[in-house]
Amino acid sequence: MSGSQNRVMFSWENSVWPSAAAAALLNSNETVSTGYSDAAYDESVSSALNSSNTAFAPMLASSYTNIRLQDHQNVTLSGAPGETVTLNLRNFALHNHATLTLEGTATTSFVINVTKQFSLSGMSKIILSGGIQWNNVFFNVLGTGSTVSLSGKASLTGTLTAAQRVVRLRGQTVVYGKVIARKVLLSNAAQIVLPPVTSP
Repeated sequence: MSGSQNRVMFSWENSVWPSAAAAALLNSNETVSTGYSDAAYDESVSSALNSSNTAFAPMLASSYTNIRLQDHQNVTLSGAPGETVTLNLRNFALHNHATLTLEGTATTSFVINVTKQFSLSGMSKIILSGGIQWNNVFFNVLGTGSTVSLSGKASLTGTLTAAQRVVRLRGQTVVYGKVIARKVLLSNAAQIVLPPVTSP
């Protein structure tokens, strides 16, 4: 899961990774369709995505890693100061009050690559701890595939990138950061909030 330059510390509560799929994607009528564009920021995202793709490619054939959390499960991933923690995953699914905490300092970065399903629902959340900055956290949903779905008052902090997919936010879901996708659909009071960036 981590290369020679990456160290990942895991801690979890309420059992280990569940093996069952979290939830099927739902059909709904969106009320807003929008695309977000910021040239300078997109360039930094592109750079991070390209570097993560380079690291990801040789691991693709042998990596079958999934993160699936549900029913109040809590997991913390920790990175050292100045470290870039890279995770290469097939599926990423948080449901029913599950929490993923990314812990580090203002100079820690996380790059989480996902090739298949990416979904959050049921008041699940991704939070940052220890001073890590939202703009140093990247969730890269790679390639074409199913809709990226966030619903049911879920929340995510960081940059969510799905350049070849649709991202659907609904049900009072909040992304604290940015969403960059082929298409972004918002409905039912879902929103994208751009937090300030604090210099380290």
